[in-house]
Amino acid sequence: MRARTSLTMTFVTAAVLGLTSAAFADGVLVVGITSDPGKDGFVYGFRMDQKNPSEARELAIKDCRDAKIDNTEKARKNCRVVGEFRNKCFAFAFDPKIGTPGVGWAIASSKASAEKEAIDKCVGVSTSERASFCAVEKSACDGEAN
Repeated sequence: MRARTSLTMTFVTAAVLGLTSAAFADGVLVVGITSDPGKDGFVYGFRMDQKNPSEARELAIKDCRDAKIDNTEKARKNCRVVGEFRNKCFAFAFDPKIGTPGVGWAIASSKASAEKEAIDKCVGVSTSERASFCAVEKSACDGEAN
């Protein structure tokens, strides 16, 4: 539960700092994850409605690497851009139990589609006992998308 609270604080900070003007619509999603997220955890950052893609990338990578979540040092070192978008939505889903592998993310044309895809990906890498615990932690839309 502690990791979930920390993640939520990171997302709120990123969202508040990342929104500049509806006139700009470049977004990026960054994930820090190893081959063993159950052991090493995972982190992510995002930026939306930025002036340009390079600014969005730079800020989202910084958010990912600066995440204040226990036992994620290896994951934070692996922060990489997993998608850039304009006028689209993203979602991030995971199993809230620490030490489980369930995590998924997606970028799609609507929030509902991104959320479904993120949950499907989380379920796909979860154990059968934990698959039903995958839930959307964060979803948002960039520019004109909804």
